[in-house]
Amino acid sequence: MPSAPTSTASWRVTGDTIEIRVADRSVVALTPSGRSVRIGLVVPVLGRVVDVSVQPASACAALAEAADRAGIAATAVEVAARQAVVEGARRAGAWAPSSEMCLLRAFGGLAFPLLGAAYDAGAAPLPDVPRWAAPILAAPTISDGATVAFGSSATRPVRRALVEAIRPLPTGEVDLAALVLAVMGRSVLQPDRLARVLRCDRVRHLPAELPDLADVEAARSVLRQWDDVRTERVLLDAAALSGGVKLLLDTVSYARQLGDHGPPGPLPNRLGELHDAHRSLMRSSSSTTPPPGERRPGRARAAARSCRAEQVPPHHALAPRTALAAVGAATAITSPPAARALGGRLVGDLTLVVPHTVGDLTRWGRLLSNCLSDFGPSAAAGLSTIIGVRRDNRLIYAIELSAGGAIRQFCGRANRPPTENDRRTVIRALAIGGVLDTRAPRNRPWLTGIDLRPGAT
Repeated sequence: MPSAPTSTASWRVTGDTIEIRVADRSVVALTPSGRSVRIGLVVPVLGRVVDVSVQPASACAALAEAADRAGIAATAVEVAARQAVVEGARRAGAWAPSSEMCLLRAFGGLAFPLLGAAYDAGAAPLPDVPRWAAPILAAPTISDGATVAFGSSATRPVRRALVEAIRPLPTGEVDLAALVLAVMGRSVLQPDRLARVLRCDRVRHLPAELPDLADVEAARSVLRQWDDVRTERVLLDAAALSGGVKLLLDTVSYARQLGDHGPPGPLPNRLGELHDAHRSLMRSSSSTTPPPGERRPGRARAAARSCRAEQVPPHHALAPRTALAAVGAATAITSPPAARALGGRLVGDLTLVVPHTVGDLTRWGRLLSNCLSDFGPSAAAGLSTIIGVRRDNRLIYAIELSAGGAIRQFCGRANRPPTENDRRTVIRALAIGGVLDTRAPRNRPWLTGIDLRPGAT
């Protein structure tokens, strides 16, 4: 077929490829493939074509740059490009853009027919198409796309739900969050659950928040370890929460790092709680350094005798100290050296843990259903020492001590008091470790019935 030349820009057919030329140089190549058209950039001199179908914006940018360099009007280049697009769509029997559709939409829809259907509905163009989504959106029909995405689970309800997943939002944007979440869970969820994820209510998720192909594969490996009810609930939460996809990816990352040392079952079914359960087992990155002249609580001189005290103190719910300077989640917590030395210490069936950032306290507060999140300013200033207690990788208690080593509070979930056996085990470890000042009058009730002699239990 003859080319459609202009004095400045043109297109021509070379073999199976349609080239868009600017000032007698081929810039963009359109190659029919099945019922879609691949978009490529022509490498100067070599004449090699680089497939940029998933980055249609780069093809538009290359044409604009070539026109500017040659001093050619952008409208002339766009006319030639539109003619080439029409010819490419005709040869492939593919989706074809309307005459007034912008070039970015035209290139995107030409390479990805399902995306073209969204553009026909008025969707804003995607400058980049995620690689995990490319084979799905390149399918010629919804039925084919559902089969590519979900295999034998592509039932009629799933196909109908896929239409909803790629339908433009009221804002006019194509949000692929529901689609990627369903793709993550396809090996776990039955068709009815897949359909619910695909058509779920969701907030807008920026393209930069969506995972790449490696993230999708990593998520699949973790979701296979969860049951279908939990997986569906977590995926729905991720879709409905602002930043929910990132929260899910963070949870997946922590689960992979923890491996067999993750939180014990039964795991939470909500994304926020599941994230906190995993995150609380990860060490936070901080640059905590002890302040100069830090006071250390006195060590137990009475280690050779039993501590005499009158009674166990009355239980008090965790209550925050007076508010101090504002802090952020990444703010480092200042803990005494003796407290830091106890981090990871195993005492009986309990493990002592030390928070490293204010964000750790926030997560601990959610896990224990108390106000630990309000202790960040005091802990960051070194006025409070917080120590957590785990059993079987589950946080069960938190203790607050003053800078001088006096216990202020020792609480479990929903501010419940510790069991008697746990109290004895933990308090003895704190006393022998030098975190708790055994001479402080306030600590005497907590030391009731505890033998601090070496080897005693």
